Amino acid sequence: SRLEAPNILLEKTLSEIGPIIEITAKSMQVLAEDKKLSFSIIIEPNLPKVMINPESIERVLKNLLSNAIKYSNSGSRIKIRTEIDRTGNYLQVSVEDSGIGVPEEHLNKIFDRFYRVETKAHTIKGTGLGLHLVKIAIEKHHNGQVYVESKLNEGSIFGFRIPLQSDEATV
Repeated sequence: SRLEAPNILLEKTLSEIGPIIEITAKSMQVLAEDKKLSFSIIIEPNLPKVMINPESIERVLKNLLSNAIKYSNSGSRIKIRTEIDRTGNYLQVSVEDSGIGVPEEHLNKIFDRFYRVETKAHTIKGTGLGLHLVKIAIEKHHNGQVYVESKLNEGSIFGFRIPLQSDEATV
């Protein structure tokens, strides 16, 4: 994949992330409605702009949202939250579902290439590449971090943090 090529660097611009999140969520609405899912979008007010490649962030969000839609129980709500993280140095975006969850033993491998959680109860098709590409986009191209928290049968939170510009970060 083009993203993995070591010498390719994505062009980044100082951008507001809020509109990207809203537009991306809107583009996924139809898929969500098929499963009677609703989105709740929480964007902290007055967030600073961040150095990002908007298309790349949009792809990351589409990936996280399509997973949340895929693994959510019909009729539930998906929360998309954007805020400054606890350290004050990162902008944090998380996608929370109340879906099937991920068994604990899979959590540390879930961002690996081609890794798929196979369960007998759920046969959901996928390539196993999505979260790996999310990890590359965020860690390699945005100097950020990806994370997951999950409880089996309760749901998952997949998210990422992108560094704030040094003049915005609190020292």
